[in-house]
Amino acid sequence: MVKRRRDEQNSGGERSLKRARPDSVDRFTSLSDELILRVLSYLPVSHLVVCQRLSHKYQSLAGDSQLWKEQYYNRFVRPRASRLPGLKERGDPDERLSFASKASRWLEDEHLVDQKVKTNWKKQYKLRHNWSRGSCAVNEIQVAEQATVPPVLVQMHDGVIYMANQADGLRAWPAKGERKLIAQIALRTTVPSRPPTSLAVDPAAREYGAAKVVVGFEDGAFSVFVLKHIESRFVQRYSHEPSSNGVVSAVALSWPFVVTMTATHLLSLYWFNEPRGDSQDVLESPLLLHSLKSHTVWPPLSISLRKSAASVSISMAYTLPTYLSGWVRILIIRILAIVRPHANF
Repeated sequence: MVKRRRDEQNSGGERSLKRARPDSVDRFTSLSDELILRVLSYLPVSHLVVCQRLSHKYQSLAGDSQLWKEQYYNRFVRPRASRLPGLKERGDPDERLSFASKASRWLEDEHLVDQKVKTNWKKQYKLRHNWSRGSCAVNEIQVAEQATVPPVLVQMHDGVIYMANQADGLRAWPAKGERKLIAQIALRTTVPSRPPTSLAVDPAAREYGAAKVVVGFEDGAFSVFVLKHIESRFVQRYSHEPSSNGVVSAVALSWPFVVTMTATHLLSLYWFNEPRGDSQDVLESPLLLHSLKSHTVWPPLSISLRKSAASVSISMAYTLPTYLSGWVRILIIRILAIVRPHANF
């Protein structure tokens, strides 16, 4: 078959359908990766997602962890920090809440910026974004054939679900993959009929392949456990004696500090002297740094603990009953001079 001539194919003087090359030169692609990242830092999230579809190069650049770390901070951390008393933006550059890789205020997200952990910031942004929109996947884990009294205490951190109740003790399950029990340990108390009443997990990244957990009990005692992931077992490192102050209604943990709140409205802050290298399983009795007595705290309540190089901040949210309505009050306690835990407060 004889090949047709080009002029016969384009009969009638029609122009070829082949796209003409642009006259302009692409100088942006020739820039260094550092300069391109600088330009991409000014783009919103929607444009960053589009840039990742252009090529393999832009998929890597637009997915850079530092870009998404700044996006995460500006959307989820900075607005919340600007509403807290004493953390509002000021003229002093040191007090501004603008993003900085080393000087940013992260509030409850300090565990994400721990130097020993590499955080996937795009994944964290996507997770928070989906939760804010209400779009999430729901999976159920059957922990008992029938409901227990009192109910099971549950906390989740770093892909592990922690559960505590009187019958089954302290258990750990993976949040993803096969629902296989990671570890389990019985909860030993002086009175078997007094169940666990509060549970907290250290929000900091796990060190030495372990995660620390504190459990409060109805008899006023509390215990510290460590989940050793490599060995798939719990180790009880400390058990506090029962107290006459009543039920431990809430606990918070940011190692080496533990905060307890009892039913008699006694708030206590403890400090543990951690041996170097985490070589010992049993801890010595903690030092009681400070305690406060309140007469206006009503259940339910929740407490959190944040530490820095010079202070420890305890936030407590509790109800305040009023006529025909109820209110929630948030109390923030800051204890200074934690550099020397033995100092007088």
